[in-house]
Amino acid sequence: MTPFGLNFFFHIVEQVWFLEPVVTPYNDTEVVSLDTNHRPGSEFEIGTTRVMYTAKDQFGRTVSCTFVVEVIKQGMSNIVYWY
Repeated sequence: MTPFGLNFFFHIVEQVWFLEPVVTPYNDTEVVSLDTNHRPGSEFEIGTTRVMYTAKDQFGRTVSCTFVVEVIKQGMSNIVYWY
């Protein structure tokens, strides 16, 4: 609490960069979309976040890939893991 009765809350985030998955088309199919809930360079809050990518071909078939980004507060800096 500050002397004036105000509380300050800090929104701690970390900008995280990663390589997007590579989609290899099967036979003569064509990838028409690659959707995700987080892009490289997105800001992640302290904690664990699941990142999901979904690719779709011209026939509407989909395939998905997921991984986890974990941001840990340690001292004055943040540590980022993805697995």
